[in-house]
Order: sequence, then structure tokens, then C-alpha cells
Amino acid sequence: MKHLLSGIAIVAALAFAAPVWAQHAKHGGRATSVGRSADNSASQLNADELARLQSGQFASPPPSALPYGKPPPAR
Repeated sequence: MKHLLSGIAIVAALAFAAPVWAQHAKHGGRATSVGRSADNSASQLNADELARLQSGQFASPPPSALPYGKPPPAR
């Protein structure tokens, strides 16, 4: 019985520790390539916005030509 309870305690400790290890690994620079790609996109957007503001263009940028946010075509 003592071994069973010890085993359950170890499994429970690992179950709680695994998410903490995963977060630490992500913030430690070992993120996946998808994470790095998203970070690079965000960095590029921030750089573009900063350049726009530093050039004195305070008006909103033109709408994107990409199809994001458009409703689906009517049938």
C-alpha cells in the first residue's frame, strides 16, 4: 500500500510539474519554429508601424488587400 501511494504521489507531482517545464522551455528560447515565425511577424508589424509614425504619417494605414475579415460570398 505504501508503494502504491508513493507511486501516485510521484505521478501527481510530475503531472503538476510538466506544464511548468513546458512554459519554462518556451520562454527560454527553445520555442518551436511556429512560435518564432509568429514572433518574427509581430516584430515586422511593429517595425512597420514605428516607421510609419516616425515619418509623420499619423493617419490610419490603408486597409489590407488580404481577404481577412471579409464575409463569405453569398450563394
